[in-house]
Amino acid sequence: MEEKLKRIPSGSDVAAPSAQMFEVVEMLVSGIRGMARQRDLFSDLLRTVDYTKAFVSQRKNDEEKLRLRLEQAEASLSAAREDNEALREELVEAKSRRNLWTPGCLRRRMRWLI
Repeated sequence: MEEKLKRIPSGSDVAAPSAQMFEVVEMLVSGIRGMARQRDLFSDLLRTVDYTKAFVSQRKNDEEKLRLRLEQAEASLSAAREDNEALREELVEAKSRRNLWTPGCLRRRMRWLI
């Protein structure tokens, strides 16, 4: 800007630039540069916010998937416990039936085998 102002011929109708005018121009240029830096910083912050939103969203999805898997595992465990209890009852019944039909001397021998 200073170079352009120096090119103005001295006999021109345009008033010669003053030192105060240069100071005002420098202040404006400095202000514009500061605004450009702030804009860049703001853009970086917005980008960071977008990345953070994506990260949080992904973590929420992962947490929900894990919660569903846990519920499925708990349901499977509950079903397995019920099956296990039913099998125990059947085993108790089978042992009691075996004891009814097996003579006492054979029962003593079978205990050794089992």
